[in-house]
Amino acid sequence: LIGSIFFNKHIYPISYKILKRRLDKDYNDLDYRLPDYCKAVVLEIAKRYDKILAKRRENAELCMEELDGIIDFVRPIKNSKAAWLYFVLMPRNKEKNEKLRKTLFKENVDVQPLLTFGNLGRNNKSNEKHNANMKFIKAENIQNNHLIFALYRSREETEYIIKKIKKAAKIL
Repeated sequence: LIGSIFFNKHIYPISYKILKRRLDKDYNDLDYRLPDYCKAVVLEIAKRYDKILAKRRENAELCMEELDGIIDFVRPIKNSKAAWLYFVLMPRNKEKNEKLRKTLFKENVDVQPLLTFGNLGRNNKSNEKHNANMKFIKAENIQNNHLIFALYRSREETEYIIKKIKKAAKIL
């Protein structure tokens, strides 16, 4: 109920600022022990995980098919079975990244950098500097120039996002 109000297209430009402030904070460690009712909820979700995964993969396939050649995006590793939590857009640079994000936001599509993704190799002291740069240059690029949106959504929502990305890509 609150989500439909919070994410309402007319209110979200305001509530987004509240959300952004909350996401950008450093949080204390949490106690992850679950009460029994929470365990029951997690187990129920696990029972339908195959359906959730199938929906995300279906939406990812649609995105790859529709956006191929229109905008750069991260593709799964060959012969792997990606979980497809998010679809990762890869504008060429930070300026295009921010311009795309703002353009899509005006079209009621919120794409953001994934704040939990970071290049873990850049501070690895055991690697020689040159090797570290060569091995982790792709991760560094993704860390600095990516936008994501969740793939667990209806086909109609996914098609709407694709349509808006195509429109924004023409402008850029």
